[in-house]
Amino acid sequence: MRKPYSFDIFDTLIARRCIEPKNVFHEVEKAVNLAGFANLRVQAEASVAAGPYTLDDIYRVFVEKFGFNTERSEYLKAKEIELEVHNAIAIKENLEAVDNGDILVTDMYLPRSAILSILDKVGLRKQVGLVISSSGKHSGHVWPKLKFATSFEQHCGDNPHSPLSSGIYAEHLANSALTVHESFFRINGFELLARAMREARLTCLSAQYGNEANLQALAQINNNIPILLLTSVYLKLLSTKIGASNILFSSRDCYYLSRLFNLLREQARWNIASEYFYTSRICRTSPSDSYLKYFQSRASPNTLVVDLAGTGWSLEQLYEKAGVTPHTFLLHHLSNSPLKERYQQIQKSEKSIIPFSMLDGLPLDNSQLETVNYVDSGMVLDVLVVDGYDSAIPVLEYPNYPKSTVNVIRNIESTHELFANVLAHFDLPALVHEIEASADKIAGVVAELYKHLCDTNSSMRDLALYHARQDRRTMWKLKK
Repeated sequence: MRKPYSFDIFDTLIARRCIEPKNVFHEVEKAVNLAGFANLRVQAEASVAAGPYTLDDIYRVFVEKFGFNTERSEYLKAKEIELEVHNAIAIKENLEAVDNGDILVTDMYLPRSAILSILDKVGLRKQVGLVISSSGKHSGHVWPKLKFATSFEQHCGDNPHSPLSSGIYAEHLANSALTVHESFFRINGFELLARAMREARLTCLSAQYGNEANLQALAQINNNIPILLLTSVYLKLLSTKIGASNILFSSRDCYYLSRLFNLLREQARWNIASEYFYTSRICRTSPSDSYLKYFQSRASPNTLVVDLAGTGWSLEQLYEKAGVTPHTFLLHHLSNSPLKERYQQIQKSEKSIIPFSMLDGLPLDNSQLETVNYVDSGMVLDVLVVDGYDSAIPVLEYPNYPKSTVNVIRNIESTHELFANVLAHFDLPALVHEIEASADKIAGVVAELYKHLCDTNSSMRDLALYHARQDRRTMWKLKK
């Protein structure tokens, strides 16, 4: 058994959802509708920071210097504590390292009760010591005393310099800092999206999962999920522009896009219907009468059919056979791909469509985007309908996934579930408004994320190999 460790709390075991401490003050200002509060709160702390101080000392300034009555000051203090607790999120990987008997050390003005509430909220269940001061950690005064009183072996924190100067080994844990991706979004005006990505990362990654699983989760958090969120807002704006009545999200690639779009649609109250659309190249090029009924019941010239990537060939086949030509959106239109000529040799398209696209002709491997959106169901072979009823019964191919592929898919699913739980803590209408305000940047940002995904997605090699085998099999079926 190891000797006790000491840990910083803020920015080591927990992070703030709003990132910087000062942003809590702005949240209080908004919550109590008191213009200028955040600035006053900074001034109040600065006026007492020369010596040891607590939150009570800070809010005493509101009474003695700013003219607030005691009742109002106490209300504001309670609101700040409430929002500090609300903003607390676990840094999972670091929290898992804490053991019974360890010591938590913090320079913090919050009362002990608030710090304990925060630690409980983020899931700390170990029996630990707690040492609180206003500047003992930063000044270094606490370390000799702590070393004399205990036999702790090392310190773990976001700023290790003070314990090092006291002859104590310190491990630097910088998880709470913004990553390159998160900073990229913040700089480009997507503050809320950067915060959501950071929270998902901090609460998801774990040393217990292993490096490969963590890299797979990061591919979702850093690249795929932001692509899908930005695309969802892009599709809403496009639908409004063209007057689309409903959206059909093509299976299987658009499963997660469909879910995120519906989440935003419900929260932001978008007035457009959407549905997960059972389809595949097999269904489109050789549709049964039942499949044609299914498609015709959902598609009209005002419908927008959405897919992640493709040449548009199989949709042209379906539209021609169904006698319906809806609008089409391909996130990545493979307009310059030799695939279209290969497809035309299998079955020539009499109808030609010009799809809307965010990334037309981008020379990137579309299979990378497809693999990070894998689901656990097989390819759609047909859709059965029951006459006289609103019905759609998919006939699915058994995917026969290898175990390694199943593990990757489970990781994709669990990361999406975690991100959805993170978004539940955010003001989604505000997130949508933020993205809409930078609508002119969406395509460029998505292109950068897509390029990075293609350059760094080696952690999904097993799934990519399976996907390639299945694609060859599907091409063989098409040629039959």
